[in-house]
Amino acid sequence: MNPKVSLVIPVYNSESYLSKCLDSVLNQTYKNYEIILVNDGSTDNSLEVIKSYKNMYPKIIKYVTKKNMGPGYARNEGIKMATGEYLMFVDSDDYIDNDYIERYMLPLSEEKYDLVIGGYRYFDNKGVVEERHLFNNEWAKYLSIGPCGKLHNLEFILKNNIRFSNDMVGEDRYFSMLSYAKTKKIKIIDYVGYNYYQDNKNSISKTIGKNLSFEYIPLMNKLMESHNNKMNDTLNYYYLRMVISHLLAARNVGFSRFIDEYTKQFNWLEENKIKIKLYLMKKEIKGEKFRILLIINIFIILSKLKLIPLFAHLYCN
Repeated sequence: MNPKVSLVIPVYNSESYLSKCLDSVLNQTYKNYEIILVNDGSTDNSLEVIKSYKNMYPKIIKYVTKKNMGPGYARNEGIKMATGEYLMFVDSDDYIDNDYIERYMLPLSEEKYDLVIGGYRYFDNKGVVEERHLFNNEWAKYLSIGPCGKLHNLEFILKNNIRFSNDMVGEDRYFSMLSYAKTKKIKIIDYVGYNYYQDNKNSISKTIGKNLSFEYIPLMNKLMESHNNKMNDTLNYYYLRMVISHLLAARNVGFSRFIDEYTKQFNWLEENKIKIKLYLMKKEIKGEKFRILLIINIFIILSKLKLIPLFAHLYCN
C-alpha cells in the first residue's frame, strides 16, 4: 500500500522561510505525495519562490494565487485541489523531518484511521525551545488543536464537510474540533517530526490577546456548535483553560476592562454548563504541563473566593 498524500501549504509573505519548508517536504523518505501551494495574496517575493520550485518539480508541485483572505480560506482552497487519499497541512515558515510522512502513514497498516496525530517541536532563531510528545489519551487532541502535525483521511474530511472557518483567528481550532466530533477513529503516535517556528506565529492572535480587541465569545460559541454542545470532563477543562489563558494574556488592558471581560466570559462558562472546578492530577488531562495546570487552578480558586478584583488590581498595574 502506497496511498498518495496531499500536503497543503498556505503562503503569505514567507519568502525568507519558504525554501527551507519546501526542501524539507521534497526530501521525504515517503515518495507518493503532491505539494499544493496556495499563495494568499503575498506582497513579497513568495510567488517568485513558488514559481521557481514549480519549474524544478512540475509533477509534484501545483499552486494557485488568491487575494489575501487568511490561512483558513487558503487551506480550504488547498482541500479543493487535493487529489490524494490523505491530507496534511504545513505552514510555510515551518519545516518537517525527512521521515515525517512515512511515520504518519505507518499506523494505517493496522487500521484505516480518519486522523493520526503526533507531537511537535518548537524552535526560534536560537534553536529548539521545546519538544512536545503526546500521551495516547483524550487530552492529547486538545494539546494539538492546530491542523499541522496531523494526517487526515481526505474522504472523511469531504464526506463530513469539515472546513476551516474564514475568521482570521480561531479558524484552526474550529477545523480540529469539528474533526474530533465526527470520528473516534483517531490514532495518537509518539513521534515528533513537525518543527514549528514560534517567532513568526500568530502575530494577530498575540496582539488581540494582549488588548482584548477580539470578541472571544463568538469563537467559543462556534466551537461549542462543532461538537453539538456535548460536554465531557476533558472538554470542560479545555474551555476553562482557553478562557483563563485569554484573560491572563491581557494584563495591560487595565483593571476595569479586565474585570468586564472576566465577568462576561465566566458568565458564558456558567450559561453553557461548563463547570468551574479544580483539576488536580486528573487522568483526563494527562500530559498537561504542571505550570499551566497550577496557574489554571489558582485562577479558579481566586474566582471561587471572589478575589479576582484584588488579583486584577495587582496583575493589571
